[in-house]
Amino acid sequence: LFRSIPDMEKDFGVSTEDIQWITTAYSLTLGVLVPASGWLGDRIGLRKIYLASLLLFAATSTMCGLAWDLESEIVFRILQAIPGGILPVVVLSMLYQLVPPREIGTAMGVYGLGVVFAPAAGPTLGGWLVEHLDWRWIFFINGPVCVLGAVAAAIVLREFPLPPRRSFDFWGFVTIAAGLFMLLLALTKAPDWGWGSYRILILLTAGVLCLALFAVIELEVDEPLLEVRLFTMLPLVISLTLLVTLFVGLF
Repeated sequence: LFRSIPDMEKDFGVSTEDIQWITTAYSLTLGVLVPASGWLGDRIGLRKIYLASLLLFAATSTMCGLAWDLESEIVFRILQAIPGGILPVVVLSMLYQLVPPREIGTAMGVYGLGVVFAPAAGPTLGGWLVEHLDWRWIFFINGPVCVLGAVAAAIVLREFPLPPRRSFDFWGFVTIAAGLFMLLLALTKAPDWGWGSYRILILLTAGVLCLALFAVIELEVDEPLLEVRLFTMLPLVISLTLLVTLFVGLF
């Protein structure tokens, strides 16, 4: 995507600051959707939501390639982020149900290969498509890939048993969605607005407060969106710290 931004900027006749909203809008939507993805998988069914998300990602990617101006591109990117945020969570949930516990390390290793390979190969493929075809093909190429994946999944994947229904933690979702939205917006726009600007400081402060309130809510409700007590487990905290360090280095 980043390789195509100069061409998109030229085609749409907009500034560099404006065109960055194409990536910002996607990131912000992911931040809002990811916390609710696990609950959606439990409520609808992992197989159903996986197939639906693949087909929706194919459709919204095609819409992104057909965008006629910056506003339409931003709207389509927001729509694309909906299945984009759901898919990684659902895939990991399915993986843990499909693979026996003794083999989960190997399965995660194979899964991790794709996670590492994609950021390395993606820019090269994207650059080739932009140079030899058109920037729109970085979106069009997702369509057939996702459709083939959906067909294969429909044939191979079995239905997963639905867990007991649990109520939706509305206030937990509101606080974590708001907190992540504000923090992501602050970190994304700080280079343009200034790290010391009032807008950035307000966003950072409000975002941290929302996440703190989320933690308090999760400790009190009977069916939390996220079991925050897990973060008292030292091995989990260490592994998450290592993962964050790894992905910061990769990206």
